[in-house]
Amino acid sequence: MAQEIAHTDGSNGGANPNAAQYRMDKWAMIKTFLFRLIFTYFIFNLFRRNPTPTPPGKSAAPAQSSNILMKDEALDMFVYLTETPQMTNYSDPSLLFWHLEGLRYGNWEDGEARDGSYTKTAILKASENLKNNGSMYIHVYFVLPGFSPDPDSEEKYSKQYTFSASK
Repeated sequence: MAQEIAHTDGSNGGANPNAAQYRMDKWAMIKTFLFRLIFTYFIFNLFRRNPTPTPPGKSAAPAQSSNILMKDEALDMFVYLTETPQMTNYSDPSLLFWHLEGLRYGNWEDGEARDGSYTKTAILKASENLKNNGSMYIHVYFVLPGFSPDPDSEEKYSKQYTFSASK
């Protein structure tokens, strides 16, 4: 088995004549770099989300937030216990579990233990619905003194100053 050996005559110094083809000049490198840069820019812009335009007449700056109530402002608390997720019958006195008057907003030194908390313990009579795997809901309302959590009492109800949560 004979092995073939490539012979060079040594006149070109052993350099490959095609090497000049692969060598780029400076302008070709700059053009390639700029093409890749622009291509990448357009690809990234395809995936970028456009900002939503603000409707005319509305300012884009959000309003500064502040507390509605001042520290130590008085509040009344109403706690209702019902078997429905929404509180609708405010006039039924049997649903009112607890009513506290004169609570002070932001005061952490009131209450029996002087830690800002109040507790109430009671024994409740379970209805037939509760005995048959029913649910009990608690509805807590904080209102300004003299106001009512009942939306039907028009002159004593303020939606702005009624704070509630249900569980």
